[in-house]
Amino acid sequence: MSDTLVTLQTQVTVLEDSIKTMMEQMEQINTQIKVEQDKIQAATSWNSFLKTEIREALRDYPAVESITDMVMGALDVARRNEDYRALIDIYRRIGCRNDAKLRQFVKLVVACDSIKFYSGMIDSTYKWNRKVALEQMVANKKSTLRYAMLCPECGSMATNLYNRMKQQGLL
Repeated sequence: MSDTLVTLQTQVTVLEDSIKTMMEQMEQINTQIKVEQDKIQAATSWNSFLKTEIREALRDYPAVESITDMVMGALDVARRNEDYRALIDIYRRIGCRNDAKLRQFVKLVVACDSIKFYSGMIDSTYKWNRKVALEQMVANKKSTLRYAMLCPECGSMATNLYNRMKQQGLL
């Protein structure tokens, strides 16, 4: 009888430990879900802000909606792949070749988006040479943004993007 009782108590202890472990794991999963939801919320609010700015800046263009959709789609692909070189093709697709204002505008949007999404990655688990490359790229994009603020054509949008990024602590 006492062996059965000891065995039962051991099994109860093991079960309690298993439940504690499961609760801790559930807590970690909930924390990860919250972090991912925050990232999605931040990306969504940034995307809606960026769409509004693109539409406002290109309101004189007849195909503003299609340009906005193409740029936002290309930005999504670039973020997902962590490679903004995917946006090189966007210049050709929206007709930037003969339109310097549109080309500079797309360059500004890409610079700001890459600052936003690469700034959070610099402190992650990349090797030191990848971190250095990201830091240099972000510094280059910040310089692009500062110079765009001086441009009479792009200045108002660059200022809006600068203010938003400064508000979010990216600059």
